[in-house]
Amino acid sequence: LAAGKSFYRTRETPPPEISAARAVVADQKNSGELFFAAKPADRWPLASLTKLMGAGVVLRNLNLDDAVTLAPRDFALGGEEGGLAPGEEYRVRDLLRVALSASSNEAAEALANFFGRAGFIGQMNTIAASWGMTDTHFDDPAGLSASNQSTIIDLQRLILRISEEYPDILKITRQKSWTVRDLASGKSKTLKSTNLF
Repeated sequence: LAAGKSFYRTRETPPPEISAARAVVADQKNSGELFFAAKPADRWPLASLTKLMGAGVVLRNLNLDDAVTLAPRDFALGGEEGGLAPGEEYRVRDLLRVALSASSNEAAEALANFFGRAGFIGQMNTIAASWGMTDTHFDDPAGLSASNQSTIIDLQRLILRISEEYPDILKITRQKSWTVRDLASGKSKTLKSTNLF
């Protein structure tokens, strides 16, 4: 429990068992106040949660209407999430949707490469530091690197700041599917969300 905070039982039903290795309960709508944290200082690889910070960089720095042509280097890390292919061309807004809802590594890499990959990752780390995420480090834009690490407390800060500054990111993750159009061929494809929530 946070210093000076306590819980009071309001009925006889026992509290739920938490099977997660790390957990946090906080007021994300108003104050950001932390009520409970299990193993808050543990760092672990972020995997695709990395894409949330990448989305912040996109919304801060890129024009959503710009067109991005997918290149072979965007597919160098493997994976086929989102059903994208080299040579296809999409608006930044559509690649953002594919990265967040279909968890496409290729879309995340394409956005980073369009900006300038090293600068994009640098921006991710700069924003994290400015948001007080002192135990977080980003090494790639997709989340495949085990060096992308954070703590449950820093993730709580990330979600709070995203909901305040970039609420469209969370709106994208709530959609069940998106239809995006390849500007090169004019063909559209509908992608289903991989977000279980």
